[in-house]
Amino acid sequence: MVHHTRENTTIYTNDKCIGCNKCIKACSAIGACIAVEDEGEARIVVDGTKCVACGSCIDVCEHGAREFRDDTGRFFEDLEKGEKISLLLAPAFKANYPEQYESVLGGLKELGINRIISVAFGADITTWGYLNYMKQYDFAGGISQPCPAVVGYIERYIPELIPKIFPVQSPLMCAAIYARKEMGITDRLAFISPCIAKKMEIESVHNKGLVQYNVTFEHLIEYVKEHGISGPAVSGEIEYGMGAYYPTPGGLAQNIRWFLGDQVFIRQVEGEKKLYKWLHSNADRLKKTETPFLFIDALNCDKGCICGTAVDPHKAETDDSLYALLSIREEVKRNESGSAWSVPDTPGERLENYNKQFAHLRLKDYLRGYTDRSGDCAYMIPDEEELDRIFISMNKLTAEERSINCTSCGYDSCRTMATAIYNGFNNKKNCIFYEKGRVHSLEIEKAIAEGESRAKSRFLAKMSHEIRTPINAMLGMDELILRDSKDEKVTEYAAKIKEAGKDLMFLVNTLLDFKAADEVQEDTASQEDKSFVAPDARILVVDDTEINLTIMQELLKPTQIRVDTAAGAKAALELLEQNEYDVLLFDHMMPDMDGIELLQKLRGRKDNPNSSKPAIVLTANAVTGVREEYAAAGFEGYMSKPIDGKLLERMLMKHLPGSMVTLTDDVAESDAADAGISESYAALEGIDAREGIKNCGSELSYKPILDIFYTTIDQKADELDKCFEAEDWPLYTIKTHALKSSARIIGARVFSEDAFAMERAGKDGDTEYIRRHHSRLVNDYRHFKKVLGGICGEERSIDEADKPEADENVIRRLYRTAYRAAEDIDYDGIEEVIIEAGRYHMSRSDREMFDRITACYENIDY
Repeated sequence: MVHHTRENTTIYTNDKCIGCNKCIKACSAIGACIAVEDEGEARIVVDGTKCVACGSCIDVCEHGAREFRDDTGRFFEDLEKGEKISLLLAPAFKANYPEQYESVLGGLKELGINRIISVAFGADITTWGYLNYMKQYDFAGGISQPCPAVVGYIERYIPELIPKIFPVQSPLMCAAIYARKEMGITDRLAFISPCIAKKMEIESVHNKGLVQYNVTFEHLIEYVKEHGISGPAVSGEIEYGMGAYYPTPGGLAQNIRWFLGDQVFIRQVEGEKKLYKWLHSNADRLKKTETPFLFIDALNCDKGCICGTAVDPHKAETDDSLYALLSIREEVKRNESGSAWSVPDTPGERLENYNKQFAHLRLKDYLRGYTDRSGDCAYMIPDEEELDRIFISMNKLTAEERSINCTSCGYDSCRTMATAIYNGFNNKKNCIFYEKGRVHSLEIEKAIAEGESRAKSRFLAKMSHEIRTPINAMLGMDELILRDSKDEKVTEYAAKIKEAGKDLMFLVNTLLDFKAADEVQEDTASQEDKSFVAPDARILVVDDTEINLTIMQELLKPTQIRVDTAAGAKAALELLEQNEYDVLLFDHMMPDMDGIELLQKLRGRKDNPNSSKPAIVLTANAVTGVREEYAAAGFEGYMSKPIDGKLLERMLMKHLPGSMVTLTDDVAESDAADAGISESYAALEGIDAREGIKNCGSELSYKPILDIFYTTIDQKADELDKCFEAEDWPLYTIKTHALKSSARIIGARVFSEDAFAMERAGKDGDTEYIRRHHSRLVNDYRHFKKVLGGICGEERSIDEADKPEADENVIRRLYRTAYRAAEDIDYDGIEEVIIEAGRYHMSRSDREMFDRITACYENIDY
């Protein structure tokens, strides 16, 4: 199951995250917090579809790694543009900022704010709505809905309780509806808000168009201080009653008791995890109306909206805000009879006056609906067999090990952690038991490897002795034959034996001595400077562009990894069914099925041996926020195109099984690109060959990439023309995306930017731009046929002066590969080394040595 993090998720993770799991522990919604590994660092990202913006993760994070988005920036931008905007003012604003609120409102007035409506009046309408809805529909045991986090949680995780949520609108929406229907206000409305989750209520389809901005206290005050906003004292326009007391815990309940009397039984439940756990525990009773409560006054925040999720947390350290609200509540009460707020009147008399006050309102105008969102938040419960498989992969083999329940992973039990792993919300590396066991296993593996290395050294020493001794004896006897024999035929045979024997001794001496010296150097070299080889590893690269596949193969040649390639998702799925791979690399943008969809399909096939293998996404669009998107989609890492060979090696080294990797100290051959390039490449019009060679790893690898680019120009240009003529803009966008990547790889940066502009136009639906520039793009593309014709038009012999220089590291790598091939009696492997050695310019002594190895090979491989 794959999980996407929206780029505009209300609560998000910044770069301060260290993956400590506190947010997972605080979160009531399994799957809203997802543990990922980002470039080797643990992080917890947010899945916006599951998050209810309760704010608990922000409260517990000691590193300041969780932040929230609201509409404060957009609000001030629109105000500056001259948009007509009126305010809906939460009563908690006055209570939290009694010294500032009037001057802040005055400053906003001077910036262009039109009307200011107190949401406390909207709360009075909500109370009226609750009283009348309960009476008209005999509605008992319902759940209050002013808190959007509560509504969001029920919609996602307890949908069977949706019918029990009061359909009466919240104070905010009642105030907005009143402003529009009764006051005729057509301005855009901004809510001055103590709550992060109000953004979800504002954006709900059930409240479309009523309110446009959630401007939180915290971000507003920061902006006001930064920009020095202040003005003459201003307050709200409408007189309100006890609705001003709503922001306190039980504020709604106290309003209802004011009109019905203290004998009514109302259940108050507040506080993130406490509330949601209570709702789950009592869901069946609530659904069947088997509770004695008139209704449940439910709030996400244990101290109410007065200390809401978007209020400066320091405000909660004292009761100053609560005292201010108590004072406001008492101010609205009246000592004379005849008012809804009359102290001497009975609750029944108050209710009668209250209904008279709102007699002109229609209850149905202030009702709303709800949406069952549980389908987006459902997760799979593994059966016992699947749980067993997960626990085994975590090295938890006994019942005791499977019920340690240390909660270090963030979950309450090992079983919940296993369920999270099954759904892709977490991974076994986050289990401290597994990590301790893994460290111990690595120590054992290291000890075994060191023992094997010592045994191998002893074997090589013995083999050296066992081989050299009979060869020396044979050559000695042959020398005696040459010295003493008078028979020409015998002398001729002996001479051939001597020549072949010398070649064989040379090969043995060279390879065995080189190996001995190589092992000494490997022991002393620092690991940070090493590359690696992994001849037993097998990876799959999926990309719809041939150039990109060739680049990956060329860049990984020094690692000896077996690289399988697929030119699209369909071919990839076939290979994934047939073979088991160690690492998967998928291009993001491909026609028919992109890389994310391919990974989704693969992860869903639990019986496929590759379903849980590490997957890395390749992208040409590395923009802000993409890291979280790919991590949430299930990728263990991502790489930007053009691919950097050294970074690719590091990425693979991180994800390949440690037992497959042998460290080396090779320096990337791409460094040769900095030394200089052939004149024929330097003169290419529109192409920075130096950049292209760097992208391809070496000048030697650059030529085949240019060949592919050259030979596919006509075909790819024709495909672009067909897409253009058919007005198939989605496919046109994918084709220009691929062209952008290919051009950038060979160093045609300007042309790559032109292709990128066309890709962006396709994504934005700007077909007019495409129509204006298509012909020029295709003509410029076809012009590269002329530019590259002299190099790629026909095969040319490369003389010695054009060959790249083979430095010491290249020579050592060639010898090492030759040794391993000879050790395995792999004549094809030796031949590949000989062919590769012929592509380099090297010193006379090295060239003579490789010539002699070639002669030996030809004598043996007959």
